[in-house]
Amino acid sequence: MTHYAHRFGADSRKDHNAEVKAATEYLHDIVIPQYAASLDALPEKSCCLVEKMGDFLEEGLHLKGINCRHLGAVRTFVTSTFWRQVLLMEILARTVKNQLKEKMREAMKKVINHFLL
Repeated sequence: MTHYAHRFGADSRKDHNAEVKAATEYLHDIVIPQYAASLDALPEKSCCLVEKMGDFLEEGLHLKGINCRHLGAVRTFVTSTFWRQVLLMEILARTVKNQLKEKMREAMKKVINHFLL
């Protein structure tokens, strides 16, 4: 067994998994609630243009180390009706976008297969 293979053995895997679990708990127990509280502290409509709110949220999330897939978790901690609505709109927009992309991929596969066969 090489030096590197030994370093990534079962012991390292356990350590790695423990670190990932601790980081995930920290994200959900500390970081996400703090970010939600920071949204609640902002005045409503602090992001002037509705079209820019998604960018505003995404930038804020990423600055705190939160991936956009955690928007729902952020929303559970937000108490402001305004920001809860903004987060819901962002979640729905991202969901619809992903569903449309998938349908377009499927349609393109059919077109390509039609012309190749």
